[in-house]
Amino acid sequence: MEYYYVNSQNQAVGPIDRAELMRLEREGAISQKTLVAPVGSSNWMTYEKALTHPEGAIPPVPKGFAHPPLPVGVMLMAIANLVLSSLFCLCIPLSVLGLVVLSVNEKKLAETPYPLWFIYLSVCNFSIRCLLCFTSGLGLLLRQEWGRFAALFYCGSVFLFVGVEAVLTSVFIVPIVRQITMNGVEALPHAANDIGGYIGGLIGGLISIFYAGLFLYLVTRPDCKSAMK
Repeated sequence: MEYYYVNSQNQAVGPIDRAELMRLEREGAISQKTLVAPVGSSNWMTYEKALTHPEGAIPPVPKGFAHPPLPVGVMLMAIANLVLSSLFCLCIPLSVLGLVVLSVNEKKLAETPYPLWFIYLSVCNFSIRCLLCFTSGLGLLLRQEWGRFAALFYCGSVFLFVGVEAVLTSVFIVPIVRQITMNGVEALPHAANDIGGYIGGLIGGLISIFYAGLFLYLVTRPDCKSAMK
């Protein structure tokens, strides 16, 4: 930092650096009461007072203004994630219970068009997405960077798992549709429920992808990044 100082002829002299200013004071050219002003400042102060200010000091930013507020869209999505994931988490024990019952009941297992490993995969996928959904919502409301990363992982899991499940489900449903086309509905009594569940799953998957896409757009915007602590 450089300074101007007022000499004995009441003239502004400078700019000179801090070390030179201190040398002049030691040699008696200026005194503790000499007026000095940092370059770029319109405020004059005594040399004695100038020494009490650390060179280049910057006042601390108040805590309330350290970060901009969380964008409204991100806040609403975070609240929605917390609410939805809390409700969905209640379904996880029921899904696990149904999976156990299905595993030990050969008759029910024979009636479903999906193999047991695919059902296990679906339950695990659902549980992971619920956990990421809850973590991202909580982290974003707390304005923590890990919450934004959890949101990115959540969106990625939706794009990946929904796509994989849609393809695998189609592989298992297509043979049923073919049999109905060739032999009629009477050939497969449970076909209507299976196809209805398949169509509902596709619609739900499209809604999930749209939701994740909007969420991804909001958490990657600069105003969301700057709001994180």
